[in-house]
Amino acid sequence: MNIEAHLLHSFIEQIPSPVFVKNPDGKYTGCNQAFSSMTGIARNQLVGKTVFDVNDPETAEKCHQKDLELLKNGTRQRYKWRLALSDGESRDVIFEKAPLRDENGRITGIIGVLSDITELLKTENALNESNERLETLLFMLPVGIIMIDYETRLILEMNPYAVMILGVTKEQVVGRKCYECICPIKAGSCPIQDPEMEIDRSEGELIHASGERIPVFKSAITMKFDGKTVILQCFQDISDIKKLENQLKELARTDFLTGLFNRMFFFDRARQELSRSLRYQRSLSVVVFDIDYFKRINDRFGHPAGDAVLRRISSLCREVFRQSDIIGRLGGEEFGVILVECDLQQAGIVAERLRQRVESEIIEDEEKAIRCTISLGIAAYTGKADDIDSLMKRADNELYRAKNSGRNRVCKSE
Repeated sequence: MNIEAHLLHSFIEQIPSPVFVKNPDGKYTGCNQAFSSMTGIARNQLVGKTVFDVNDPETAEKCHQKDLELLKNGTRQRYKWRLALSDGESRDVIFEKAPLRDENGRITGIIGVLSDITELLKTENALNESNERLETLLFMLPVGIIMIDYETRLILEMNPYAVMILGVTKEQVVGRKCYECICPIKAGSCPIQDPEMEIDRSEGELIHASGERIPVFKSAITMKFDGKTVILQCFQDISDIKKLENQLKELARTDFLTGLFNRMFFFDRARQELSRSLRYQRSLSVVVFDIDYFKRINDRFGHPAGDAVLRRISSLCREVFRQSDIIGRLGGEEFGVILVECDLQQAGIVAERLRQRVESEIIEDEEKAIRCTISLGIAAYTGKADDIDSLMKRADNELYRAKNSGRNRVCKSE
């Protein structure tokens, strides 16, 4: 398992909410420990089975129809369900499901997340029955809780955990409009616009007293309290989860060794830039290059030294090319660069600059002094309906011409 897949697997495994994955045939292909614990079904017993194998016929048929609808429409689903568990108990849950897609946009399965709202609904009933229970909830739960008047949007109460996250005193916010001091939104954009709304569950932000915006996971319900409609908003700080998400996104688009874009992300960005060039009739050039006799470097100095060469040439690329240019490692010792708003002549100049930098560079690794050269091929957008594959092929042809002409040179597609 590569590091990106390992981190993604670890991230899903640590999510406290139950998560499952199905293929288009409705068979489970995996789940996290939380899902296994909730349903009472071991993961190795779940994989390969369908909802008809693990649920009663009525529940299974309803779930199956929902899956078919998602696979047909390709849109996310969110609905409330009373789920019968294997031990005979039932739980109130929110199903949130989305299609899994491959790089071509084809649906390859379904991923689902379950949120157990049994206790939340029980809490709502308890709140309607007893003010004393409300006080207990507000002051004992390790979750931020704020009570808001639905009509006026004035904050009525908040618990100590909310006070801690927001970095304020209760006196500073109680009696003020909720959107003035906790949510960076205007009143008209609040998701709670229906007093009959059962629950709103979403990611959002809160404003700390310092002005910092804190990513949170929010749940809100409307309910009756003392004869008035109120909004009970609960939230948890998810800053650490967001940092991990950003790390995963970065890993998904970068080459682990060099830090440049990986092949998949490079071609995604290349297609976007070519589309802009076609639309606005702007120049664009492609440079493809690889390291001459790279196998000899690995054979003579060892693969760690070869890795050091790849990293140093990647650094030289960052120094020579502009920030607006797209630099990627296409595989092995081959690299690609998209030079935006750059014609063939300009591309030739900057490619020659990189060739000279590499040729003059002494790469040191564990007392080894390594010299190398590169061969480069260039192709430019001609104003016709080129696609990125044809541009790359033309640049590749020039690269092979450079290698066949003696290497350590730049060849351009005229």
